[in-house]
Amino acid sequence: MCIRDRDLWDICNLDRQWRYMNEQKLRLIKQVESIVSQYTHFGFITGDLRSAQSLPEIEDYRGFNDFYQALVAAGQGQGLMQKLSAKQIYLQKWVQNRIPELVEKLFLRPWEFADNLKHNQLLCAPPEVKKNIRDLAKEYLGTMQDESHVLMATTKYAAEELSMLPIMRRLIREFYLKHALISTEPTSKGETELDVFNPSYRVKRIFKRSVGTFYNDLWLDVKDHEAKGFVKVKIFIEKDKAKELIARLLACYTLPVEANADEIPGQCKVIREETLNQALKDHLFPYACLLYTSP
Repeated sequence: MCIRDRDLWDICNLDRQWRYMNEQKLRLIKQVESIVSQYTHFGFITGDLRSAQSLPEIEDYRGFNDFYQALVAAGQGQGLMQKLSAKQIYLQKWVQNRIPELVEKLFLRPWEFADNLKHNQLLCAPPEVKKNIRDLAKEYLGTMQDESHVLMATTKYAAEELSMLPIMRRLIREFYLKHALISTEPTSKGETELDVFNPSYRVKRIFKRSVGTFYNDLWLDVKDHEAKGFVKVKIFIEKDKAKELIARLLACYTLPVEANADEIPGQCKVIREETLNQALKDHLFPYACLLYTSP
């Protein structure tokens, strides 16, 4: 059998990519192990990370690591690492106001939610709340103005915590890759320039094409012509698909409640749904979008 020079270069490039991925994974495993030593309920995370076989899978764990490293630093009164997002700076204030404690009284703990998602059913039920949520929030005012600010911080914290779960990131990443659609339409400039003789005519009108079907050169071509003002790009998910996803997540996150929103079970339902929607909108979908639709 004759091996061509090009084949050898391909093997060399694949080996380089594998070594880079393995270095990233080993470095992240060490960091995650330090977190698990303090948050023992997350013991399963390290084993799952060791099984990761691609860079997107490894990235699913990076957010978990960053969030809990920041949480540990906030609890110890240290400054947050500069590499963390501006949103996570709020962690110190939230810890000082005992927001994580209030979150545990209102929501499933993250490892319980992870177990529910793994089995796709409500094995672990959320805590029973026996007190009006606004009255409960008043006990955690601290430096905050009123109970509305407490509940806002509680929802934001819980949403961040949910969005950092590797199993949630993987689920949304796979959902996005399968159901996110891309359409393009030409601007007035592109209508003229992108005629049938232009090599990039293919990017002029793309209609509801799945993100997962894009090859790198095509997507780079789309982004290049968007930057030049030739096309407008729209990335979206069909409403029915989004509703199916939210229904599935809610079934693993909270009990079905028919109660009035003024009653305690109804209040819990509202705040849990808001938290889940916030996690999807502010964190998870942007994460998947950045991962799959960046140049």
